[in-house]
Amino acid sequence: MMLINGEWCFIHIPKNSGTNLKKVFLESDNRVEYFIHNRVKNDTVATWIKSAITGQLSKMQTHVVDDATYQHSPLFLWQELNIVKEQKIFTISRNPFTRFVSYCSQLKSLAGLLVPEMSLTEFIHSEYLDKTLQFLPKNITYNCNQVDYLVNRDGKIVLDKFYKLEDGLLDLQDDFKLTNINTFMYNSGNYQKDYSKIYTDTTIKLVQSIFQKDFEYFKYSNLPFW
Repeated sequence: MMLINGEWCFIHIPKNSGTNLKKVFLESDNRVEYFIHNRVKNDTVATWIKSAITGQLSKMQTHVVDDATYQHSPLFLWQELNIVKEQKIFTISRNPFTRFVSYCSQLKSLAGLLVPEMSLTEFIHSEYLDKTLQFLPKNITYNCNQVDYLVNRDGKIVLDKFYKLEDGLLDLQDDFKLTNINTFMYNSGNYQKDYSKIYTDTTIKLVQSIFQKDFEYFKYSNLPFW
């Protein structure tokens, strides 16, 4: 999450190129203010995260607070900390089909030697998919919808503007007077991106089921695009 010019707040949804965007803002003339663990008391935040996430976002488990946890925290946390007040909210969205594969690839990579040699498709359908979640901050899960990060304290989705990763970044660049938004490729996964070779009928149905809210809210087709 970051505040921009006191008017806009960017909610950093995992696996949606948010780190790249932050790098672009740092190279711009826009004033960007980050809020990380040294800005607030860890014990207070940890206690609130435990109750709020357990109560509102059941798929986001109680977790230890660290930098990775903070940058991907949902909107209601920033409101509770009185950091986000009247700012307008924007984010970057991503097609659930590509986002799911990106997550799974990251999990497989982080697990390393703990996962037997297997293809990404085999990994997705194996017992190791859930077992490897321990290697990510606990508020980041492959089966959490993007809109869950945009829920406010009243349980409502709050979003003033979103830019699709697939074709909206140049609009974001123009709106915030940025440059070279497509230059950075930080955290870009080195994995097979021929989705016709990754997805099976079972996986397609899985993604359609898990991410129904994202397909509807961000107006992505829930049909395979490949």
